[in-house]
Amino acid sequence: MIIYKVSLLCLISIAMLIMNACTTIKPTNSIATGQWQMHKKSLQKISTYQIRGSLSYLFHKKKIYVRFLLQQFSPQHYRMLLTNQFGRTELDIKIQPNIVKLTDHKGNHYLGDNPEEMIHKLTGIEIPIKNLFQWMLGLPGESKDFTLDNRYYLRNLTYQNSNLIWIVDYQDYRNERGMLLPIKLELKQGDQYIKIKIDRWTLK
Repeated sequence: MIIYKVSLLCLISIAMLIMNACTTIKPTNSIATGQWQMHKKSLQKISTYQIRGSLSYLFHKKKIYVRFLLQQFSPQHYRMLLTNQFGRTELDIKIQPNIVKLTDHKGNHYLGDNPEEMIHKLTGIEIPIKNLFQWMLGLPGESKDFTLDNRYYLRNLTYQNSNLIWIVDYQDYRNERGMLLPIKLELKQGDQYIKIKIDRWTLK
């Protein structure tokens, strides 16, 4: 039998690494506030970007898996394209000031001014779509209740919209051109789960 001896110092070091990985910080002290505000301003300067990845929606026994392309052409001009495993369009959402255009999998077009209501009518899914675009960038959107990790990036947030309470958990980040951006996050609202995995960021 081979017995490995681990020093107390080594065990303490491992424990500290685990604790640091799980640490959450409220953005209330001066250091956290300053670091967070610097990061937030850097993110807000990103006016044009493109994200490719996958999205899983789970509700009771219902599960939907789609690929997505999210494009921000300006802070008020977005497009989100959802495709199935065969590359066919499931939903194409184009958002501009005061106008939203949706195209479904049959090629039918719908016009309106409220993307949340339109998506709910077509799919039955209630999701704060404008906040979602902010959350995917690593910003809290309209949420005032959030915590940071030990690097002063978003760790999780809670957002209440009418009677719905959304909880967003940031599970991983990746360095993109010197900036850490989310690549894995999970949204929960009641029995609904939305898991988002970002494969590629393109910053312009």
